[in-house]
Amino acid sequence: MKERGIVQGINFSGSRIGAAFAMPLVAWLIHQYGWRLSFVYLGVAGVIFALLWFLFFRDRPEDHPAINRQEKEYILKNRQQQDGPVAKISAASLFGSGNMWLAMLQYFGSNFTFFFCLTWLFPHLKKTFELDLVEAGLYASAPLIAGALGNWFSGFLVDRIFKAGRWNLSRKIPAIMGFGLMITGLLGSLLMNHAPGAVAMLSLAIFGADMTLSPSWSFCIDIGKEHSGAVSGTMNMAGNIGSFVTALAFPYLLSWTGTETTFFYAAATLGGISIISWLRMDPEKSILT
Repeated sequence: MKERGIVQGINFSGSRIGAAFAMPLVAWLIHQYGWRLSFVYLGVAGVIFALLWFLFFRDRPEDHPAINRQEKEYILKNRQQQDGPVAKISAASLFGSGNMWLAMLQYFGSNFTFFFCLTWLFPHLKKTFELDLVEAGLYASAPLIAGALGNWFSGFLVDRIFKAGRWNLSRKIPAIMGFGLMITGLLGSLLMNHAPGAVAMLSLAIFGADMTLSPSWSFCIDIGKEHSGAVSGTMNMAGNIGSFVTALAFPYLLSWTGTETTFFYAAATLGGISIISWLRMDPEKSILT
């Protein structure tokens, strides 16, 4: 439990670094060879990583052949303990929990902003600042690198506060800080009239949005325990709905209001709602209680 935050931060930073490399790389592949061949390269990369996962991943770390006795004993000693037999979980248990709904709501708000980076940031920068394909890809990768840094920083902060004996605050403080930075970056980007300034503010926003990941997923393990997979999946479902809505919200809000600023105000508003959600979340309250 003492390392739960940093592990989540490292885990999710991988997707940000991968996306950051992909932005300019795929733009270059499309420019040189067309979009069809870029799909082939990405598909081959997926197969390679699937094989690596099959060879090295284990459901329980103590089952991994490379683990030594000392590390195994440390893991078993510091693992979150289950009180009594494992109870079954149902949809009624999941959706009857206030903690679950709050986790879903704040993760919707986090993904609403982050997935702007993977959907509309590239064309937004290209059109607004009249950039070429590769240049726009390079600029669009900067917020993703900031996201990776936000994951690492938040993971460190989660564990640091937890080791000080503040379990509740170890989840709330990094997440609330993250949403605060997200709101600041989103609104600040509207004041910028050149690409570097806008990208810098959007990088701050994504740094903040990704600060919320480590506490969010740690929170799911906290309240889910042996059912953390079901709890995490439910929260992630809400986040993916947020991602889906983002893909539609940006163009539709632009069409309805005639300005892109409406989307940024909407994302900032969701950030404020997410802060309120975190103030009411309790990592020490199990999903089954």
